Amino acid sequence: MSKKLAFRRRQPLLKVFFLIFLLAASFLSVCIAISPALCRLAQAGCGNLTQTIIYKAVSEELKINHYTYKDMVYVTRDDLGNIKDLQINTAFMNSFRSDLGLSLQEKLSDSRITTLSIPSGNLSGIMLLSGRGPSINVRLVPMGSISTDIVSEFTSAGINQTKHSIYITVKAEIKIMAPFDSASYTTEAKVPLSETVIVGTTPDLLVNSNLLK
Repeated sequence: MSKKLAFRRRQPLLKVFFLIFLLAASFLSVCIAISPALCRLAQAGCGNLTQTIIYKAVSEELKINHYTYKDMVYVTRDDLGNIKDLQINTAFMNSFRSDLGLSLQEKLSDSRITTLSIPSGNLSGIMLLSGRGPSINVRLVPMGSISTDIVSEFTSAGINQTKHSIYITVKAEIKIMAPFDSASYTTEAKVPLSETVIVGTTPDLLVNSNLLK
């Protein structure tokens, strides 16, 4: 009788353990099932967030140091004062790219600004539930170094006028860390640094061949 009594007393406890196990297994199954969809949504948000970070970092570097077109390009003029040729300031550009790369690496590693919060309702695919429900946090982590290149472009700016624009292109590999899954994303941005309008014939542009690689 004592064994039967003891078993009966343990039955409610066993039922509780079994219920907890079922709930945990169900939760785990749901998390694994929604993780791929969560990564897809995070990839869409990753592009917007990382590009915003890149544009802001470039803007801060230019504003804090008061960099202008004259810092980036050497201008050679002829005896009449016309621009003869332009030469990219290689030392300046290399220094700028290095400083920007370090700044971006720091910003993209900061979880306070590289965590996406995705409403759980977005995973349903139902418009009425979009933006609703508790949020699921997804972490963005930079993978490896950030590559940068300088791009110089000449475009027509009117009669006998040419606009010379300088851009920096940034490319970074991002790892999206979602619960129970992960994905990679490549973000690219082309950010204007400076420009000027040249009156007269388009001058030659002299560029160090190693700068744009």
